[in-house]
Amino acid sequence: NIEHDLELKYTVDDASTVWINGEFSGSSDNWRKTFTIKKKVKSGCHVIAIKGDDVMRVVSGLIASLKIDGKIVWVSGPDNNFLKVFGPADAPSNWHQFHFNDSLWGRAQKCSDRTIERHWGDSNSELLSEGATWVWYLSENQTSTCGGLQQAFFRISFTISN
Repeated sequence: NIEHDLELKYTVDDASTVWINGEFSGSSDNWRKTFTIKKKVKSGCHVIAIKGDDVMRVVSGLIASLKIDGKIVWVSGPDNNFLKVFGPADAPSNWHQFHFNDSLWGRAQKCSDRTIERHWGDSNSELLSEGATWVWYLSENQTSTCGGLQQAFFRISFTISN
């Protein structure tokens, strides 16, 4: 197996905890700052799990990008199939583990309300310039405004070829 450089850039409004392949890898508590996690990984299948907490219960959002060996391979947005999301109820205790079955989880939705876009502004301009958009889950009672949606659980599954 060949070793690769993984780089996850992200932020969550308001706070987050991150696991890579079931191993705790970092946390954040300032949505105005972009956080970076760098890790060596081997070729094969991988899972990044991010628990997002909307602490203030006003605006919720995740924005992220993933690079492998310096090349962007994924950005957060509504148009990808390997970002799964669950919320607002607690996820099962093993949700962040590699072999957890997330097949019944939903797809992330773009946060599209103009008031919220003004709220975030260009505070994460590096991620925005890479094409990433703010996302969260879509609740039954909400549109994709991403307002006051409590906690969310994200899983990004991907494979690195040799």
